[in-house]
Amino acid sequence: MPKKFFVGIDVAKLKHTASAIDSDGEVVIPPFDLSNDSGGIDSLIGRIKGLGGEVSVGLEATGHYHACLVERLEAAGIEPSVINPSLIHGFKKSVSATRAKTDPNDSLLIAEYGLRIGFPKPHGKSYYAERLKSLARSMGRLTHDRARAYNLIIRNLDLTFPELLGALSKKPDGTPRSTRGKNLLSCEGVREIVARFPSAEAMAGAKKKDAEAVRKASRGSISAMTFDALVSLAKRSIGHHDAGAEVSIRELVQRCRLIDSAIAEIEAREAAVFHDCPFEFTKIKGIGTRFGAAIAGEVGDFSLFPTADSLVKYSGLVPTQYQSGKVDRKGRMEKKGPALLRHSLIEASLKVVLHNPAWAAYYRRKCEGKFYRVALTHVAVRLLRSIWD
Repeated sequence: MPKKFFVGIDVAKLKHTASAIDSDGEVVIPPFDLSNDSGGIDSLIGRIKGLGGEVSVGLEATGHYHACLVERLEAAGIEPSVINPSLIHGFKKSVSATRAKTDPNDSLLIAEYGLRIGFPKPHGKSYYAERLKSLARSMGRLTHDRARAYNLIIRNLDLTFPELLGALSKKPDGTPRSTRGKNLLSCEGVREIVARFPSAEAMAGAKKKDAEAVRKASRGSISAMTFDALVSLAKRSIGHHDAGAEVSIRELVQRCRLIDSAIAEIEAREAAVFHDCPFEFTKIKGIGTRFGAAIAGEVGDFSLFPTADSLVKYSGLVPTQYQSGKVDRKGRMEKKGPALLRHSLIEASLKVVLHNPAWAAYYRRKCEGKFYRVALTHVAVRLLRSIWD
């Protein structure tokens, strides 16, 4: 009977440390350092494949530093298990009383965890899931960068023209301007005004030809009357001239436009993948390709979850439980598992409640006596169960 081998990898930014033990607990590969580059990872792959027999590889989730390593191992046909660091930390307390921490000892500890406890089964190994996971994470980075750009624009405008966005959020008659649930700065007309007139001083000197350019950019939503009102507002604004802030505003608006074009490209690629893949839950009104890509990419192969409860537990949407003697209570959400999956489910629940009357009625029932975020979590759990079904 061939032996089983357990490989533990301690991940860092510039180098990793790896070791391996067999099913008898004997060290077959002593801890060694490898550089975090193609040469170092290729040497690790060679050693793993040279073990023969059944090999299980485990490593801790270490920020984003493990992502490239995991991708290279999977490309070589090795499926590593990414382990929550808190589990390794708890395991260390159970087997050792020492507080010493070194990279070689950590790699052996991870390998021993695989021998005694067992590495968790890797998820998300289908071809479509891997592509969607990569696209969803790229989308997440872009939307995060865009949100940061929006915040920086607002902070700079608070110095140069603090009244501008408040005035643009309303129509000439005083009613709120519809942005369809998006940030006001996502409107191209607003961006055009902010980029052309990043300060009250610049707005006060606007010409009639500028009003026409803004009207065209906003597709008529910002009329000449609105523009004239903004010019009048600028002349009595408390904002002051700041050349640095004005340059930053213009650059940030341009960055937002570049990010929007990149997001549109990713959405087109996601739609192409969904056109051929077997995931059908995107047909639920409100989910769409963006949230669907994140959910499918993070879950991967749904058949790996025998029940809907196991999938919900994997997502971390279940409440924590404390039971001792007569005490049995539930607390806050566990928040274990993929954070992107939880975020996407919560955001998708908002859209589903908005566009689907049946889900809206369920949400209203759950809101009775509960904080709205708790009720939304109930919707997310029900949504995940319906996806599993």
